[in-house]
Amino acid sequence: AETKHPGAKAAQLEGEKIELRVVIRNQDEADVRDADKAAIQDVLTAKAANAKVLSYMDITVWLIVSENETEKEQITNLGENPLTLTLTVPEEDRKQERTFFIAQAHNNNGSILATSKDDSIPFTSALFSTYASGASDQVTITFDTNGGSVIAPITQDCGTAVPFPMNPTRTGYTFTR
Repeated sequence: AETKHPGAKAAQLEGEKIELRVVIRNQDEADVRDADKAAIQDVLTAKAANAKVLSYMDITVWLIVSENETEKEQITNLGENPLTLTLTVPEEDRKQERTFFIAQAHNNNGSILATSKDDSIPFTSALFSTYASGASDQVTITFDTNGGSVIAPITQDCGTAVPFPMNPTRTGYTFTR
């Protein structure tokens, strides 16, 4: 990590302990900046129309130069040295067919860092600020017409009735419902 901390280079040259500490804490929605909430919700709904935020997190990286932790600096960008973290989805948020997302807001820009059907979601980031776990209860149904006409995929909320698609066409075949 690149730092402007005045004592970091000197401490490194003298062989002193320099520590990077990652602190992850849940954030109440009321404590999240409106711009960060909007950036995160925008990227979630771009991935899935019904995606929603499950929880917000603040991930902070600290550069600690002194043994007594009096000299420390918050790092918001690790440059080309990203960290890989893994979020485990709480039991109460797990549902069959649910897709999970890790989203980030940094400098008013939102991005999706990971998507998973599993309850353990690894993600990599070099920028540290506001994060959110999100989920979508939609599934996409695709059709293999085995050489017939194309049937558009259907994206639907889990547990809802799926409309019957138009019959495909294929020379020499008759499709019935």
